[in-house]
Amino acid sequence: MDDIIVGLDIGTTKVCAVIGELKEDRTINVLGAGSCSYTDGVKKGAIVDIKKTTEAIVYAIEEAEKSVDVSIDSVYVGIAGAHINSMNSKGAIAIKGANNEITSEDVDRAVDNAKTAVQISATHEIIHILPREFVVDEQNEISNPKGMVGSRLEAHVHIITGAVTAIKNLMKSCEMAKLNVEEVVLQQYASSLSALTEDERRLGVVLLDIGGGTTDIIVYKNGHVEYSSSIDIAGSSITNDIAFVLKTSTDKAEELKVNKGVAQIDLADEQNSIEVPVAGGERTKTITQTYLAEIIESRMEEIFVKAK
Repeated sequence: MDDIIVGLDIGTTKVCAVIGELKEDRTINVLGAGSCSYTDGVKKGAIVDIKKTTEAIVYAIEEAEKSVDVSIDSVYVGIAGAHINSMNSKGAIAIKGANNEITSEDVDRAVDNAKTAVQISATHEIIHILPREFVVDEQNEISNPKGMVGSRLEAHVHIITGAVTAIKNLMKSCEMAKLNVEEVVLQQYASSLSALTEDERRLGVVLLDIGGGTTDIIVYKNGHVEYSSSIDIAGSSITNDIAFVLKTSTDKAEELKVNKGVAQIDLADEQNSIEVPVAGGERTKTITQTYLAEIIESRMEEIFVKAK
């Protein structure tokens, strides 16, 4: 079906597939979804086991297909991880057309000049070139210069790149799952288009997407992407901290984090006692929610500091 779009999120702790229907007003109506939890196919946003990742993709897609009763053969797949790099660049051209009117070709040439103005590592390839603003002669903060009149057009863009090997492994996992990749999309960019309002993007906002293996950051200013990056500290790091400090299993640590944890000590209840089984035996220990919050807050503080 031409109006069906499928998004695939290959994360560190799970793979999710969402099926949406594209409506006439360009909004998307979510029809169904599927997911598969796993722990060792992806590490810190990068695929480390293609076979296990492919199996998880197949399972998530099958679950999504069952929820809607459609067959999926193509996806838009998200990408994230510490290998993601970004930079801002600008390029300018002279307008030579009839009456100095700016055309779509002029816009493309200006954006292309901005792309060639920076050096991309041989180990990376471009994922997105996102226009930030255009300048026509001395008039700036222009979103769409097409049709305007001027002698000089300048394009300011945000360029996002990813490691070639990471992108190829992502594509290969999807191909092995019998899926055609329509486009690779930066995960936090996709999240921002879904979670942020137009006003928030215009006024300026930071979105932090804290996943299992990576925390993905994107910053908007004046309605356009100003900065984006990923760091390899996230939810799994918090779980591991709890397991190490409390000497309990990873599964129990995850359960404590989700059901009893708070990210700030001030929000914890000192009177709330929690029984924690000690790994390797039948012994338990009693802690307070405040103590659990101390463990979590310490790692959260590190995430926010590194995300700056």
